[in-house]
Amino acid sequence: MIILVRWKILLPRVALSIGIAFLFWWLGRNINIEELKNIASILISLAGSMLGFLITSIALITSVMDKKIVSNMKKTGHFKRLIDDTFLTCILFLAVVLFSIVSLFIYGSIFCCVFTVVISFSTLSLLYLIEAGRRFATIISLL
Repeated sequence: MIILVRWKILLPRVALSIGIAFLFWWLGRNINIEELKNIASILISLAGSMLGFLITSIALITSVMDKKIVSNMKKTGHFKRLIDDTFLTCILFLAVVLFSIVSLFIYGSIFCCVFTVVISFSTLSLLYLIEAGRRFATIISLL
């Protein structure tokens, strides 16, 4: 049952991110490669910062383990889901960083393909970041 719930959440997000990446691939053919490389370097900075903030938020939540809200979340299974989804978001931001770094060193026709993957992972990581931020805001407001 848990696997079905995860796929029910994951599939629309993946479909949306692939759709946005395809839209970029379709409409962004005339964009200069140097401009896209500048965008890739900005994405490296942004994704790295978000990755750091997410790791810090996990550390902050684990530091308040003795609070009643966290113990109730552990009993209901919400804490594990929060941590798992946050780690998935961290992995997605790490993928954005890695693919963006790779795109800085690639020239030619394959660059468009790699940058489309960067756009796809960026969109997916932002969708997961919105959900993680909503969950962390709820927890912080209840502490």
